Amino acid sequence: MLKLSPPSPARRRLAAAALAALCAGAGYAAWAAQPGAHVIIRPDWVERPTGADLVRFYPAEAAKQHLPGEAIVECRVAVAGTLSACHVLREAPMGAGFGEATLQMTPLFRMKPMTRDGKPVAGASVRIPVAFRLAPEPQPLQPPTP
Repeated sequence: MLKLSPPSPARRRLAAAALAALCAGAGYAAWAAQPGAHVIIRPDWVERPTGADLVRFYPAEAAKQHLPGEAIVECRVAVAGTLSACHVLREAPMGAGFGEATLQMTPLFRMKPMTRDGKPVAGASVRIPVAFRLAPEPQPLQPPTP
């Protein structure tokens, strides 16, 4: 072994690149195998906010302007079906408060958790879209024309 020449710089770079690719692939496989990596597509809700809750949490400034909006939040699902670690993915219009309003409503959601071998498990994520719309304002009655 002492008589062999050391590997060339090109061979060392190739070996380093192969090792980096192997590590990245193994890391991705470990991440994808985690139970929390699953996003629930069709949640089975046990409890959800009502229309009255939407009105209660409607951002005050947006309500004054009769501004509709929407938000999407993502939360982790606990074994009991409650939500935690929620954060806003998107809100429109930006800065109108619809994302924060949706976050305030997340304790009102409860779903049937995922099961594995018939037992509830935690760790999956769920994305919740919420649309805020106010009923149209009633038009004043016009007096009949003679």
